[in-house]
Amino acid sequence: MSKPAVIVLVSRIGAGKSTLGQALSTLSGYQVFSFGQYVKQIALTRGIGMSRKALQDLGEQLVASDPELFTTTALAGVDFDAGVIIDGLRHQSVLEQIRLLANHVPVIMVFVSTDRKVRIDRLVARGMNLAEIDAADNHIMERLLEETFLPVADTVVDGTVLPNLN
Repeated sequence: MSKPAVIVLVSRIGAGKSTLGQALSTLSGYQVFSFGQYVKQIALTRGIGMSRKALQDLGEQLVASDPELFTTTALAGVDFDAGVIIDGLRHQSVLEQIRLLANHVPVIMVFVSTDRKVRIDRLVARGMNLAEIDAADNHIMERLLEETFLPVADTVVDGTVLPNLN
C-alpha cells in the first residue's frame, strides 16, 4: 500500500479541479474535500446569496478574519492519515494551515492549468454568461491564483485534457 498524501488542487473556476479530484479519488480511494462546497454551506446557513461573487466575497472574508479558524473548522472531519484531495485552494495562508494540520503527511500542490476558452465553454455549459465569467475571473483571489501558486506548485496538470470518468 502506498503512503497517504494530501493533494491540493488549485486553479481558476472551470479549469477542471473537481473532475480531476474525482478521478484521483477513484484511483486512490482518498476522500475529496471542497472548499467551495464548504463556503456554500456557510452561505446557506447565513442566508447569503449563492452568486459566484457572494461566495467569493464570503470565502475571502472568512479567511481574512482568521485563516487558522477557517481551515481547522473546514477540515475538521478530514482524516489526513488516510489521504485526502482538497479542491479549491485560494489562499497561501490556508495552504500553510493545511501543511500544519497534515503534520507528517506529504502535501502535494497541483496547479490545473486550462486554456481560457476551454474554461469559458465549461462555465457557459454550467449556465454562466460571459459577464458572470468575467466578473468571477476578475475577483481578486481569482486574479492572484496563477501569480501566487503556479511558481510554487509541485506539479502542473493540463486541465484541457481531463480523465473520462464514464
